[in-house]
Amino acid sequence: MFTGLIEDIGRIETIKPFLGGLEIAVSTQLSDICLGDSVALNGICSTAVSIENGIVTFQYMKESLDKTTLSLWRTGGHVNLERCLLPTDRLGGHLVSGHVDTVGEITSFVVSEPWGTITISFDKQFAPYVIDKGSITIDGISLTITTVSESSLSCALIPHTISHTVLQYLKSGDSVNLEFDSVGKYLYRFWELSKRSNL
Repeated sequence: MFTGLIEDIGRIETIKPFLGGLEIAVSTQLSDICLGDSVALNGICSTAVSIENGIVTFQYMKESLDKTTLSLWRTGGHVNLERCLLPTDRLGGHLVSGHVDTVGEITSFVVSEPWGTITISFDKQFAPYVIDKGSITIDGISLTITTVSESSLSCALIPHTISHTVLQYLKSGDSVNLEFDSVGKYLYRFWELSKRSNL
């Protein structure tokens, strides 16, 4: 479990094929990651399988490649990093599982110093999970939705969020991982099932 508060920006050092998936090594300033730890990389819950000299290696199966932006990552690129939540941590963002729902596309990214606004399009099948002033996770970043339509959403950005995440490297046309609010997904599912059972 994560909060969507980014702790470090890592650099992708190597990307190698691995049993039909990928093995990706990332350099990071986070020094207390241990073997087997869960770490969110651009919002993807990942397991540390090797750690050496500040470089942490993760492995991903084909399912992860199909449902996230992993297949678009390149050596030398940057990723958001967040360690898993401790029971004693402050929950500064919102509850994030690290299970990406879909990939969205940035249709507009405007920075009018010092503030920013990002607009992202997504498949309209996910519209029920998106509400005005609700929470959204974009590449692992916990953000508040400011504008919503059937197939797009916008978020306002403070300078700190832009400069301390991979948002500083993104532009219109780029793809991002989206995880919708878990509470909203469960509530919608319960509502759907109650309709079918006529409860």
